[in-house]
Parts: sequence; structure tokens; C-alpha cells
Amino acid sequence: MGEQNIPNREKGTFTSSKIHPTVIETVRDCIIYNSGSRIEMSDDALYEPYGNGTEIGLLRFLTDNEISIHDRYLMR
Repeated sequence: MGEQNIPNREKGTFTSSKIHPTVIETVRDCIIYNSGSRIEMSDDALYEPYGNGTEIGLLRFLTDNEISIHDRYLMR
């Protein structure tokens, strides 16, 4: 099996790629379960991550790729 480069410069490219859904779920769970950041509702009724800058970036990566984090975040 060779390397596969997945360009991720636009929103949604991670989930629309040919990556196996199990891998996407594993990445999601690793990011969420290893994050110390919190999710709060913003003034415009959107859930926003707050905390460590790197963790916020990873959580935004998930949401930019239309991966729901709120329900899974509550379960951790």
C-alpha cells in the first residue's frame, strides 16, 4: 500500500476524501478524548471550542469537515 496525500486546504476535504470511515471516526475520537478544551455556546447560538490553541484548531478541523463534536464531547 502506497502513500496517499489528501489535500486539506478547503473545508470538507477530509470527510469527502477516500479515507475509510473507520479512520475518520478514530481521528475524531482521538482529538475529542485527548482534548482539555471546553465547548460553550456563543452569543449567536453556535457551539465554539475554548481553551488551548492547538486543541481549538483540531476541534475546528473536525467541525470544518462537518464532523459533529458536541454529542461525542459530552460523552467523554
